[in-house]
Amino acid sequence: TGQRNTRSVDFPVLAVLDPGARGQLLAELRRRKFGRNEVLVHAGDPADSMHLIAKGRVLVTLMNANGERVDVAILGSGKCFGELSMLSHPEQRTATITAIEPTETLVLRRDQLDRLRRRYPAIDRLIAELLAERVLRLGNELLDVLFVPAHRRVIRRIIDLCAEFGDGTTPTEIPLNQKTLSGLAGTTRPTVNQVLQELMARNQIKLARGRIIVWDLDGLRRRA
Repeated sequence: TGQRNTRSVDFPVLAVLDPGARGQLLAELRRRKFGRNEVLVHAGDPADSMHLIAKGRVLVTLMNANGERVDVAILGSGKCFGELSMLSHPEQRTATITAIEPTETLVLRRDQLDRLRRRYPAIDRLIAELLAERVLRLGNELLDVLFVPAHRRVIRRIIDLCAEFGDGTTPTEIPLNQKTLSGLAGTTRPTVNQVLQELMARNQIKLARGRIIVWDLDGLRRRA
């Protein structure tokens, strides 16, 4: 059953493979399981593999210029991390990846990918497209930081997180704390707290321990 579930996950990075080759590859990959809050990889670890997320969600954390940890992205099922190391061969990972919830990944080693690249040259193009998509997203987030008021960025990130953790209906529970939300919104924790308190006063959200519960998603969209 686990193998069938894994094969049903859509991994865009493997889209160039025919179904038979894709199924064979997925069956060969080493499966890793991680509990909630468990670190998958640390910044500074050897960058020798790519992880395909088969189940769960992970948090991407970087270190800023002041030596502070900043949460910058969430990746869910079907996404991957470590693909840059497959093309540029850096010696160390640049980010720490932590499981937000029970998570399973499939580990694709560099030597395995090299064999695939020789057989399916289009894989390089797919990886490049994934990286280009990520650069575009980061560019849009930079424009937000430069030109969109902080309170509006916080609301926009909450809406994005509703799409990540919910199905479009409310209430939607977001299992993240204010520190993580401040990193995702590119602002300070006091600013996030101020916005959340205002949204609570409007009965649009509710705060619980380590999570945000959204009651009025349409209202947030109007404000964003």
